Amino acid sequence: MKKEKVAFVVVRYGKNINGGAEYHCQMLAERLVPDYDVEVLTTCVRDVATGENIYPEGEEEWNGVVIRRFRTNPVQREKERYFAKRAKPARKLRQFLFKLGILKYLSYLIPVWTYKNDDEVQAMKSDKFYSSALNDYIREHVDEYKAFIAMSSDYVTFYYTALYAGRKTIAIPTMHNMGISFRSVLTSAFSKIAYVGFNTGEEQRLAENILGKALGAHGILSVGIEESLSADWALTKEKFQLPERYLLYIGRITPKKIHRLLTYFVNYKKKVGVIEHKEEGHYETVTVTEAYNEQKLVGYKCSSCGETK
Repeated sequence: MKKEKVAFVVVRYGKNINGGAEYHCQMLAERLVPDYDVEVLTTCVRDVATGENIYPEGEEEWNGVVIRRFRTNPVQREKERYFAKRAKPARKLRQFLFKLGILKYLSYLIPVWTYKNDDEVQAMKSDKFYSSALNDYIREHVDEYKAFIAMSSDYVTFYYTALYAGRKTIAIPTMHNMGISFRSVLTSAFSKIAYVGFNTGEEQRLAENILGKALGAHGILSVGIEESLSADWALTKEKFQLPERYLLYIGRITPKKIHRLLTYFVNYKKKVGVIEHKEEGHYETVTVTEAYNEQKLVGYKCSSCGETK
């Protein structure tokens, strides 16, 4: 019996590709291989910073998944900045209404926003991940697939998958409380999507409060993890030349993310100080308190003796 065909849509995919949405996509795609003919529709971009087409266009197979790569259009950075600036008032207005706690309720009057929509679309068409060839493929081949799984609402591929295949789309938005999540075009995209799967209850509540009535059927899908065997500390320390105390960052390596993380951490330590311990095996742990759709750092607590700072 021939297996049904499903397609994941993500901006980058393949060996040596880092990034949360990209790895999330790989985890899910490879696990569906026994039950479906699985494809990934993606771009030829490897480096998220440059957006340059590095991979060859066409098909390849990796771990049982067919990867279809499409070249992105020439990057138009000045044009993107111009239209992003013109569109900014829409994001700011929606963020302001969200902070007031009324954006969700306004959606019952205006479920789909059109304010600055044209400028947002023009900005997306100038984006480094915009591929008219990929969009054309989805539009022309939509009936060949059982479902499309669109990854990350931050990216232009998410919008166009919803636009051309919304009735067959399962969205995994990996949404964060950031300006990009408040674009007007997302109300249109989410209103077309068949089902939205969130990873956590916090993400789901955030989307409900941002999108309101524009958000259709949805729930928490989550994603599993594979437990790793505990590594030998002595070998790990020697391999990576680690000191006794170090800061571990897990995530995409970009100047924007790393700079902010280190700057916030250093400023916090300057403000509150640190706990000094002479005893071996005493470590500081971060103490947080839950706030509305976020966590706030409030101090340190030693995991051994309980001393706080």
